[in-house]
Parts: sequence; C-alpha cells; structure tokens
Amino acid sequence: SYVNIGSIYGRMENYREAIAWLDKGLKIAKYLNDRETIKEIYESLSESYEKLSDIKNALVYFKLYNAMSDSLLNERSSKQIAEMKTKYETEKKDKELQLKDKALLVLSKDKEIQEAKFERQRITERYIIIGFFVLVIFALIFFRLYNQRQKVAFKHEILETKMQALRAQMNPHFIFNVLNSIQYYVGGNDMKSAAL
Repeated sequence: SYVNIGSIYGRMENYREAIAWLDKGLKIAKYLNDRETIKEIYESLSESYEKLSDIKNALVYFKLYNAMSDSLLNERSSKQIAEMKTKYETEKKDKELQLKDKALLVLSKDKEIQEAKFERQRITERYIIIGFFVLVIFALIFFRLYNQRQKVAFKHEILETKMQALRAQMNPHFIFNVLNSIQYYVGGNDMKSAAL
C-alpha cells in the first residue's frame, strides 16, 4: 500500500511525499524480503530523486535497482536452469521407466503367448485323446452290433430252413387230410360242408 501511495504521489509530481511513502514501503519489503517489490521501490526512488535533481541519490538507487535486477535475473536464470535440469532428469527417468515397462510388457506378452500356445497344445492333445477313445468306443459298438446282426441273420436263416423243412413235411399230410375230409362229406351226401 505504501508503494502504491508513493507511486501516486510520483505521478502527481509530489516527489518528496512519494520518497517518504516509498521509504516506508522499502522498510516493510526488506523485512518481508520481497525482492521484487524492493527492486520496484529502488526504481521509483531513483526516478523521484532524478526529478528532484538529486543526482547522487538517484545514482545510488539506480545502482541498487540494477544490482537487484541482476540478482533477480541470475536467480531466475539459476532457477530456470535448475528446473530445466530437473525436468530433463525427470523426463530421462520417465523414459527409462517407460522403456523398462515396455520391455516388461513385451516379456509378459511373450510369456502369455507361449502359455496360450502351450494351452492350445494341451487342449489339442486332449481332443485327440478324447477323439481316439470315442472312435474306439464307436468301433466296439459297431463291431458288437455287427456281430449281433450276424447272429440274428444266422438264426433267421436257421428258422427259415426249419420252416421250409416243416412245410415240406406238412404239405403232403395236409393235402391228404383235406382230400379225406372232402371224400367223407361227399360220401355222407353233405354237399354243403364239402364245398366249404
């Protein structure tokens, strides 16, 4: 606030009052170690003394202003250099970490791919083994059914042969019995029963 009041007095060309307020602001700025404000106050004091034609004090405050400006500039440059160095080191470490992460990611992906291939091989082997057993089971079932069909066909052939033999035996007896029955009904004059 003192510095602002001093600046206002300086604009109003009341330089003695401006210097008084700027001196009060300088004491507080030095106490707070606010170097940027101290630099501004030195500049304003130099200009105020110059307007009052007090060249000696104007030169003193101008030199203090330059020294403070150089100091602040060096400080800023040092900070910027330190920040840039820190940023460079941080980026370098980040890139190294990224490279390590990428390498680990590649290794883990390779491991996953190998595990996936191994798993596919195991699954393929299981399917082959299961397929082989299913094929064997179907072969056994087919063989058993084939044998049963052969046995059934053989039994059917035997039965057919027996039936033919029975028919061969039965045929002459049947005809003889039928003829005897007809002759009996005709002999008994029962034409109706003989016709049936």
